[in-house]
Amino acid sequence: QSVELLPGASSALYGANAFNGILFMTSKSPFTSQGVSAYVKYGQTSQRAAGTNEYADYGVRVAHAFNKNFAAKANFSFMTGTDWFATDYRDRDLVNNVGLDRSFHNYNGINVYGDEASTNLRGVATGLLNAGAITPAQFAVFQQILPNYNVSRTGYNEVDLTDNKVRNAKVDFSLHFKPWGDDNEIIWQSKFGFGNTVYQGANRYYLNGFFMQQHKLEFKGKNYFVRGYFTTEDGGNSYDMLFTGLNVNRQWKSDAQWFGQYAGAYVQSTLAGATPAQAHAAARGVADTGRLIPGTPEFQAAFNRVIADPDVLTGSRLVDDSKLYHSDANYNFKDLVKFAEIQVGGSFRMYELNSLGRIYTDKGTDILYREYGIYTQIQKKFLDDRLKFTGSIRYDKSQNFDGDYSPRLSLVYSAGEQRNHNFRASFQTGFRNPTTQDQYIGFNVGSAVLLGSAPDNLDRYTETLPITSASGQAIVGGTSTTINGNNAYFNSYTAASAAQFAALAGTDPIAASALLRRANVNLVQPETVKAFELGYRGQIKNLSYDITGYYNIYNDFIGNVNVVTPLYGVAQDAPNPLAGPTDTGAQSVDALATGNTRVFQLYTNTGVEVRSLGFGAGFNYRLPKNFEFSANYNFAEFDYDQDQDPGFEAGFNTPKHRVKASISNDNLFKNFGFSISGRWNTGYRWESTFVDGWIDEATVFDAQINYNIPKLKSVLKIGATNILGNEYQQVLGAGFIGSQYFASLTINP
Repeated sequence: QSVELLPGASSALYGANAFNGILFMTSKSPFTSQGVSAYVKYGQTSQRAAGTNEYADYGVRVAHAFNKNFAAKANFSFMTGTDWFATDYRDRDLVNNVGLDRSFHNYNGINVYGDEASTNLRGVATGLLNAGAITPAQFAVFQQILPNYNVSRTGYNEVDLTDNKVRNAKVDFSLHFKPWGDDNEIIWQSKFGFGNTVYQGANRYYLNGFFMQQHKLEFKGKNYFVRGYFTTEDGGNSYDMLFTGLNVNRQWKSDAQWFGQYAGAYVQSTLAGATPAQAHAAARGVADTGRLIPGTPEFQAAFNRVIADPDVLTGSRLVDDSKLYHSDANYNFKDLVKFAEIQVGGSFRMYELNSLGRIYTDKGTDILYREYGIYTQIQKKFLDDRLKFTGSIRYDKSQNFDGDYSPRLSLVYSAGEQRNHNFRASFQTGFRNPTTQDQYIGFNVGSAVLLGSAPDNLDRYTETLPITSASGQAIVGGTSTTINGNNAYFNSYTAASAAQFAALAGTDPIAASALLRRANVNLVQPETVKAFELGYRGQIKNLSYDITGYYNIYNDFIGNVNVVTPLYGVAQDAPNPLAGPTDTGAQSVDALATGNTRVFQLYTNTGVEVRSLGFGAGFNYRLPKNFEFSANYNFAEFDYDQDQDPGFEAGFNTPKHRVKASISNDNLFKNFGFSISGRWNTGYRWESTFVDGWIDEATVFDAQINYNIPKLKSVLKIGATNILGNEYQQVLGAGFIGSQYFASLTINP
């Protein structure tokens, strides 16, 4: 029936999840909108990587009021197509936006998986010696010849690990009761959704056969509503593509065997007179002997075994059977209190996380946590109802955090004889609670472990890791050791200083150790924002326009930081590597030097104040003969001093400049209309848990024609998006967006 977007912080009424705004969607009532309506859309997508692929989208709605007390409706939709292929084969360590190619010995491609398995070649020699595969004399030769840097296994392209098919079916139905035939209504609604799609988070995932359902019971009237939701999800046969690549590789050859063969072949080639580049090429050829080739029955059999196995050591299946319980209520006193409009309300939410330990640290037990909030709002009009004042305040409490208040004040003044010049100003403090992932994730993504910082999560996450050096085994008194989340948060080095150490450790270990810095990572807390906005909307004859500006001040901005945790010893600033084997600082240096570490990506807040400001202007002009021209411009700036917290990633991911313009005519001649639009944005820095890098600017044009068929109460549309075919990217790691061509018929009596 209607869609309304309320941008900006809206925590005062809607809580933590409205930190950046809220979208109101009101569906049609079966009491007032009856009958059958339907649509069908068919077309093609075109992308250089994926070629031309068909897609289709169908939907139908049926609604009927049986009498004044009872009505029902049902909706069904189905969509099928092919997602844009992700084929970015640049190395993740992007250098000047170019990156390293696949000939690099430690290549780790963005959309290549399995090449995350990487190890130091000299460390391989230590492992071969400990396993008795080489003699001490051979070990000395290996140490002299093998370079002191990492090599990675040969991975598999994403297009070899998924067919990129997207299918989505949605069904919902609702029963509506009006027991007394007035405004009071009882609604039961159930929604079901299932299908396949590609999803990007910390890794790339193929959500295969996922299933979600939501059930709602609502009581509402003229001045109140009370409703409760129950939502559950099932991951189906979904899988993580990174671990699919890793573990398909391990199906035909273990990592230890592959790296051992690589090291041996490198030494043999070097002794035979090969250059380092030739030795690397020969070593990879030997180690890749027996590699499973995509498209063969052997590869497919290994692939099927891996995606059915939820153990990250051998498989890649995602398991998620989490549930969400939510209720909220509101009462408006406008019929009881006359001097102003007063509302009160509140909400309660409970999360029940259940991934069987695959995503969250919930192996053996579900994770339950709760949050609630209460609020009140007052609205009052002054000056002949030209000035509208709104004030609201909300208190929220989450189980793991202290409660906090979110006040909001706004003024809107309508000037002019027709009251068509509207000035607005608002101030709001909003907040964002850390998500379930921020708090409870314990997810190994290969290159790092994503670890949430809820206090009980640190104790629940444990991992036993092998110690690969003789010195480390002497320190821990065995061949393995167990760490938990406390090690990650409270006994780690910053990733930047660990990288500096690694670059220098082979030539000057004392100078390298002096560069090490202990990571001081705090447990994640709610993020807060103070938001200021000024705006003006007006209309002069056929011209309407809107100008807005905002300024936000963020404190405790939530983001990620990478750390390197030594498996033994105590992390400290500039430890002395020569202090002796019993010195805990020297032990941590030995752990870093021998690769006995674990990389974690932690959820935390930056202590640096973050500011953002923006400006937007748009207008719409009605031209003669039903032509209409509209345009808007948006500016967004992010102010964050990276030097004060160099390891922190804010993830603003927003272009500084965006422009959109369109010209249309909904009645160019009888029953015929058209629209043409263009949009442009500047390039911008992309930061995420998956990959960091740069996204180039983009210019896109779309076009559509439509024809009304009154006798059939239908609209026929033919259109295309990105008609120039200039493929562009919006998310680093996802596929470049190509063109889409479609025809649709909508019947809406």
